Amino acid sequence: MRGGGRVSEAAERGTRLRRLPWSNDADRPSFVESGDSFLNRLADTLEGQMIETAQDDADKARDLVADPDATAEEMRKALGYLAGSLRDAALVATLRGERLNIDSAPAGESHPADEPLYGERARAVGQALRMMRPGRGQ
Repeated sequence: MRGGGRVSEAAERGTRLRRLPWSNDADRPSFVESGDSFLNRLADTLEGQMIETAQDDADKARDLVADPDATAEEMRKALGYLAGSLRDAALVATLRGERLNIDSAPAGESHPADEPLYGERARAVGQALRMMRPGRGQ
């Protein structure tokens, strides 16, 4: 993991950094150099689990809504789980967008997400989407 001055050192070397889906002890973002390392694989696994949990929570909530005997307390509990899962899924989307370099564009320039996807960009987005579900990529 990288932090503080090490992040700027990596930037000076031109090394790409990946923001991890967890924070450090000071509740600040954690980073690791991009590549095939244990931490990168662990982050990929965690992101996949976050997406799967969100999908499972959505399915359970849908079933609960269809249950005429569901109580208000059960609904509140389900809503709490859904809120957490939505936050996690949004984080995963943001992190993957950062890795695809679609997080922002300089003033006056179009945002890459506003442009049609062709060629290599389309393949990169497709691969990122396939990677969202463990065992279903490649």
